[in-house]
Amino acid sequence: MIATYRPYHFNREDFGLYIYSELFSMLVLSILQRTSMGLRDAHTLALDSILTHGSFHYLIERYATFSEDSSSVEAPRIYPNYKRNIYSQVWGTTDCFEETLANAFILKANPMWSKIQRDYIEFLFTRQRDGYRQAIEVGKENSHGMFDQLETQIVSHRPKNIPRLSEYIEANIPFRLFRLPVYLVNDCNCPEDFDGIVEMLFPQL
Repeated sequence: MIATYRPYHFNREDFGLYIYSELFSMLVLSILQRTSMGLRDAHTLALDSILTHGSFHYLIERYATFSEDSSSVEAPRIYPNYKRNIYSQVWGTTDCFEETLANAFILKANPMWSKIQRDYIEFLFTRQRDGYRQAIEVGKENSHGMFDQLETQIVSHRPKNIPRLSEYIEANIPFRLFRLPVYLVNDCNCPEDFDGIVEMLFPQL
């Protein structure tokens, strides 16, 4: 769990993408050890992949919100109902299409990546649990089917004025992080470790 997306439905003003500094630095170290990349390129790959994956979750929540606003049914709210009754029940299984497609979105949203970059991310997928690792199998042939299944999990009857989920996601590539707050979390054992990570990997902070 290198980063966590906290939905605004449940977190209000504290919503956003939370990146854990020590775990993030371990990801960068893994990239350095398994590829020929330098520190700057490894940092960029790690950050871009996390931001893209987290952004997918944000887009899913926005899509559900548009569906809520367009739906004539007032309760239960579409997104909270989906997260509590569907996502939390299928997480860690092959039926967790949100995580599968969030991982696949990493590669989809970064078409200019080199083979080394793509190979590392695909290697990372194979090290993850069910629901995540299946992203390596997502292609043009089955991606729309997965999107349709995820859309059905989120909203059983899509309002007529709302596009299909796959179309909505496609329209947001490349993603620009608009209105998505991103936080760096100190998960280190001592303040000095956190300061060192910030100085090396996030000097702009």
